[in-house]
Amino acid sequence: MKPFEFRNLARAVLQHEIPFEVLKARASGTSVIRVSLQNQSYILKYWQRKPMASLLRRISRTGCGIKEWKALCGMQKIGVEAPKPLYHEFVGNTEVLFMEDLGACLDVIEVLKAYVLSGNIQEFTRLEDGIIGIAGKMIRNGWLDPDCRLPNFALTPGNQLVRLDFELAYRVHTSAMLRQDCAVMIGTLVATHLFAMQPQTMRSLPFAERLLQSVAIPPGIAHASDRIVEQIIAKQKRLSGIDTKIPFRLGDILCPKC
Repeated sequence: MKPFEFRNLARAVLQHEIPFEVLKARASGTSVIRVSLQNQSYILKYWQRKPMASLLRRISRTGCGIKEWKALCGMQKIGVEAPKPLYHEFVGNTEVLFMEDLGACLDVIEVLKAYVLSGNIQEFTRLEDGIIGIAGKMIRNGWLDPDCRLPNFALTPGNQLVRLDFELAYRVHTSAMLRQDCAVMIGTLVATHLFAMQPQTMRSLPFAERLLQSVAIPPGIAHASDRIVEQIIAKQKRLSGIDTKIPFRLGDILCPKC
């Protein structure tokens, strides 16, 4: 579609003039919907803000939508499977981002659990390696995402592993920033894997070992990732009451004697 067609479609959605399917809605004002036009479906993600907050983000170009637009364009360039960005704009006080509709995707966590239950360790490992490959490619190309969680990976109807939700992703241009900031990304990914595998959290050890081998960080950054893992697991315990055990430390994997 042409830009003005996306703009008109966004206005029609925001004014509830056409039907759409709500996929996700947050109290913060962020929504993700599926909308169709001329037998073609699109994913529309939008952020509704108060007038002054919207104006500041428009002027400074710091809105979540423009960040996700830049990240999705970056993923296209480095070969990470993700939705293709189609159109971004501010419509009144709402920031809108149209993306390719990948169809009814499967939750990666549920797929991993199903492989464990069925004893299909080969496919379990293959899917883990795909997740590691995406995370590693992002880090090696200077893209970091503190929200790199297992729930932000999915399988398309064609069984293609994809990364979703890039509104917190950003690009770094110095090796020092990359090495330090990637501790959050690695810690977040390992913590969500532990939570998904509990109570059999030792299943996360091979995943963590292959992840660290892929990203090739120094032991100091791995130790920093351990602190992130502990913080996330502690938060999940407060929120869900589930006490996930951490049976290994990332720093010890890289440097057992440190």
